[in-house]
Amino acid sequence: MGTSQRNKGSYHERWWVKWFTEKGCQAKRTPLSGQLGGEFSGDIHIQTEDGVVTGESKYQADGRGFSFLTKTHKEQPADIYLLKQKRGPAFICIEISNPLAEKIVGWISGGKT
Repeated sequence: MGTSQRNKGSYHERWWVKWFTEKGCQAKRTPLSGQLGGEFSGDIHIQTEDGVVTGESKYQADGRGFSFLTKTHKEQPADIYLLKQKRGPAFICIEISNPLAEKIVGWISGGKT
């Protein structure tokens, strides 16, 4: 990976950590962007009362969407996928079969699942 790509990835990982932190979550980047694997997998770890959520951060200037995430999910599994575009909205995506998805729906609905 080239220096400019690595810097761009680090910038967007820091952007997500800042966003989660501003929302009151404990979030931190993983060493070497998760290349170590195991407990250091993924790009970002978000601490919850139920444990650590692993996030994979992706940036796309042109906003490719679900096809890009589907490929990423096969190659770099994570609990949530954090997708930013050069212009436009940022997205947090989760696979519906992930048990975390049900908890998120519970949180949104005020504990009713």
